[in-house]
Parts: sequence; structure tokens; C-alpha cells
Amino acid sequence: EYEGAVEALLEAQKVQPQDIRTNYSLADALWKSAKYDLAEQIYRRLAEINAQDATVYYGQIVKMYDEAKQNEKAIEAAQKIVEINPQSELAIYNLGIMYFKIQRYEEAIAQFRRCLEISPNYTLAWFNLGFSFYNPTTLRAG
Repeated sequence: EYEGAVEALLEAQKVQPQDIRTNYSLADALWKSAKYDLAEQIYRRLAEINAQDATVYYGQIVKMYDEAKQNEKAIEAAQKIVEINPQSELAIYNLGIMYFKIQRYEEAIAQFRRCLEISPNYTLAWFNLGFSFYNPTTLRAG
């Protein structure tokens, strides 16, 4: 029962508002109770409290919204990860995947190419780059 967990964790948060474990557990419970906007707020707060792990918290936002099929919000969080770590081939690759999932192939292609500039041997990026070209939209355009 996530509602009970949310209620208890909100009380714990009142006592220790900066506690990472409490806030992370609260965000997770909110996610599991489909309170995505509130979960996102807590994950963003965690990124402020613990900036060194900000990409982890934004990664949770990406996963949460991806699972909830709220792709635009997942993309926003994925873009934030790339903003924080612009040389991370994994972050750039994941942004490309998010674009691909909603058939924004040109943007996916740009991200996979960017990923390959950083890591030329990234096999999955090569595969998904090719797969991005192999779809009705880009085949017609090409």
C-alpha cells in the first residue's frame, strides 16, 4: 500500500526535510502511486540537495515518465541529464532513444550521431542510428 508509505514518508520529511533516503523513498512511493508530478518535484529537490547525484535523480524521472508513457516529460528530464553531463555518451544515447520512441526520428538521428562523435565504437548507437533511418518518415525524406 503506497498511500500509507507516502503518508508516513511525508511525516518523516517534515522532521528531516533534507534527508536523502527519506526523500528518495517518498519519490519512489509517489511514483508507484501514480503521483508523477509530485514524484518529479521530490526527485528535482533531491538533485538540488545532492547535486553530485543529480543525473541519478533525473534518470529516475526519465524512467518514471517513460513507463507512464508521458514521453515529452521523459525527454525533458533526459535533456537535463545531457545538460548536466554533455559528454556522456550514455545520456545522449538515451535521449536519442526517447526521441525514437515517439517517432521524432530526425532528433533521434542527431543524438545518435552526437553519441558516436564521443564514442565511435558504441554499437547500440550505430544500430539505432541505422534503425532511425529505416522508418517510413526518413525513407520518404531521403
